[in-house]
Amino acid sequence: MMKISSIFINNSEDYVTIPAIRKFIDENPELNIKYLDKKDELWEALKTFGEKSKENENKVLDWLDSVCREGIKDIYLSCQSLSDFSSLQISDDEKINMFLKKSIHKDFEPHICSNIYEKDFILINAFSEESTLGKRLVFMYCKRLTVYDKKEMRRKDVDFPVIAEYYIENSWLLIKVKPRSNIYQYTGKDFNIDTAISTTIEKQVKEVQEKVSDLLNFSHDDYSKEEILKNRLFELLKLYTNTPEEIQAVLDNQEEMIEEMSQQIKDLCNLNDSQKGDVHDDIQNIVEKYLSIIWKDKEIFIKDREAYPIKLNATDDEASRVEQVAGFAQPLQTKAVFFDNKKMLYKSKKCDNIELKWKRKNRKYFSESFLVNISVNSRGVCILKFREYVVQEDIENVLSKIITV
Repeated sequence: MMKISSIFINNSEDYVTIPAIRKFIDENPELNIKYLDKKDELWEALKTFGEKSKENENKVLDWLDSVCREGIKDIYLSCQSLSDFSSLQISDDEKINMFLKKSIHKDFEPHICSNIYEKDFILINAFSEESTLGKRLVFMYCKRLTVYDKKEMRRKDVDFPVIAEYYIENSWLLIKVKPRSNIYQYTGKDFNIDTAISTTIEKQVKEVQEKVSDLLNFSHDDYSKEEILKNRLFELLKLYTNTPEEIQAVLDNQEEMIEEMSQQIKDLCNLNDSQKGDVHDDIQNIVEKYLSIIWKDKEIFIKDREAYPIKLNATDDEASRVEQVAGFAQPLQTKAVFFDNKKMLYKSKKCDNIELKWKRKNRKYFSESFLVNISVNSRGVCILKFREYVVQEDIENVLSKIITV
């Protein structure tokens, strides 16, 4: 009988949603499963299909493994350079396959659902694949954790998969994990909440990162990646808040007036030429600000854009802080506060945190867009938070904009 982990079947877990199941069914017509309204009915149909043959079982289990790489996820992105020795170890496909083969735990099946786990992470599978961001190595880890509800005074033991992906060509390491709270180290039947050792998602991510680092022998650079990643977030903000053509046309048409006003202020205040340039930019920013606020067709800030920001945080070199939030799902670019702080953002070219509404590539099974929060912490790690089911294609699209912007 095919075993499916409770993290997938349990409705409260949200590892898999009904649209995700229906997408899998549509992409595999040989399943011959009708559209069913209830999740438990869909799971029963999938299990029935999987138990017909080993080939069918692997198809379902492969899909569930892929689910661990998408959906509701926290993704930790960091730049990790390989040592010269490691680079030689994975310099071609043959060497990569040999390296990965000897890294996998031999006593475990290569599927998340096919094993019984204890308190330590086990590398159950590792493979290489091509992606839109180049060749990557994928490491699938899993362990057991205990979740305890103090209000209900109830515990449950859960499988806890964590996926690491390393992009060879540009040295980016991704660690994907489903967010959880109230988690404790697994002790089996001996669990006692009074003596239980609590843990966090961040600690679990760090544990997997250390395991991947030991495998790939990363060279630990002395310089911090924090400033680099904050600049990447600024470039992302800049990409999705460029001045709409309609408003730019008005600004261009009024350039003579803006230049005349900046000259008058220069003469009045006896400013030098560089200061006059600042005045010019300030006046232009004020004009753009009020045009954006009063512009009736707010679609100009959304159309032809795959994403737009609704929230951001930033700090400049003098520790001045910007915190901007638009109304739910409203473009931040239509709010006065964005332009009040635009000069600081463009001067520092850094952004600490940004939340964007992002259009999906495939909208057949899911909503038209999703929210993603992207932040950079003091350790030089970029953290992406997806709080609804997002498929791998859309996750890669977001990542590509951070990595290549």
